[in-house]
Amino acid sequence: MFHDDRFPSEEQQLHFCRAYIAAMQQLLQQDGAAAAEEALAPAGAALAAAVVAGGGGGGSAAAARLLATKAVAHVPLSHLMWALWGLIQAKTSDVEFDYRGYATQRIQRYHATKRAVLA
Repeated sequence: MFHDDRFPSEEQQLHFCRAYIAAMQQLLQQDGAAAAEEALAPAGAALAAAVVAGGGGGGSAAAARLLATKAVAHVPLSHLMWALWGLIQAKTSDVEFDYRGYATQRIQRYHATKRAVLA
């Protein structure tokens, strides 16, 4: 089952994002702008620009906040995917597990996190 209390805190999320941004900045320095832009393309132009501008640290903080915001916006989709997986498993799996209950919990988390993202 999903446990909300195990979800990373905002501080933990930002710590991870800062480390990720630092790795992207290192890639930028080692492999050049083209490699970094290719690696950052899925994240969008605003994040790529913040990473490139973030060599001095202030941009890194802005990039980390932007990355964390983008990641949190996708949390509802993760819940939805696992809810659908649970419903499929409830019909097809031979494993003794309450897949329907799991799916119900993930649908509830989908709606709750979607409301939080849209607020």
